[in-house]
Amino acid sequence: MGRGRRNRNKDRNFAQKRRAKENKWDEKAPRKHYEDIVRENAEFEKYYKLQKICPDEEWTAFMTSIRKNLPTAFRITGSKSESRALLGIVKGKFFKDCLLNPTQPADGENMKNDEDGEEWQEPICLPWYPDELAWQLQLTRKVIRRSAAYFRLHNFIISEKKCRGYI
Repeated sequence: MGRGRRNRNKDRNFAQKRRAKENKWDEKAPRKHYEDIVRENAEFEKYYKLQKICPDEEWTAFMTSIRKNLPTAFRITGSKSESRALLGIVKGKFFKDCLLNPTQPADGENMKNDEDGEEWQEPICLPWYPDELAWQLQLTRKVIRRSAAYFRLHNFIISEKKCRGYI
């Protein structure tokens, strides 16, 4: 009498029960694209104008520069030998691919330059970081994911960060 409830969840442990509860996907909900970022805010402009961080003649240039996309950067850490080996892989394999065919699309679409009309630039070594272990790409994340060569570099950086933590 009353013993039937005791063994009901015997086959599933706590973690499996929790995953089953969290992994409920609403398939009826429509998928939406991210909306474009609106880079205009009157309160923001008013605040910085009152701070007088730049002269009035340079205000439009200041606002234009802060509306631009930020570059993507990464650095290689770890022991000297590990960082040298990773740097050799990144420079030898991935940067060569990026320089030889930067506009080859990852998914078959036509790409000539990034969405702002800026030309493709080669990766820049950050001079203030020692031993050429910090690099900057003048591309947005969106463009990096659309280009096949840059997408491979992106995936390599992500996998190295997850498994070793040296990037």
